[in-house]
Amino acid sequence: MFGSWIFNVWFGLGSFVFYFLLSILNKSITRSLIEAIIVGFVFFFLGYIFRWALYFMNQNQKESQSEDLNVLETSELDENKSEFIGKNHTADSNELNDEDIDKTTQYIKEMIKD
Repeated sequence: MFGSWIFNVWFGLGSFVFYFLLSILNKSITRSLIEAIIVGFVFFFLGYIFRWALYFMNQNQKESQSEDLNVLETSELDENKSEFIGKNHTADSNELNDEDIDKTTQYIKEMIKD
């Protein structure tokens, strides 16, 4: 609901009705109606500002969560990297023995399960 313009319409209409009902007791109907319309439009546009602020707060949270996830994945890979490199091989070596292939396959299967 916060992501659509319908929120703004309900926010504006609600403020219009609220202001109109409170001001009709002290002012004329015409003046109360005009002021309520103005208040409705003001709150309609304030709804856009409110939604915009919510959008950017949500974006910042998503970005920080994705950065945390990337750091976590990178650190896990660095910690487990030496586990999957053969005893006589370096990380840049293109040759893999059966033991390395089995370890890598097992690691991928474990990642898929999680």
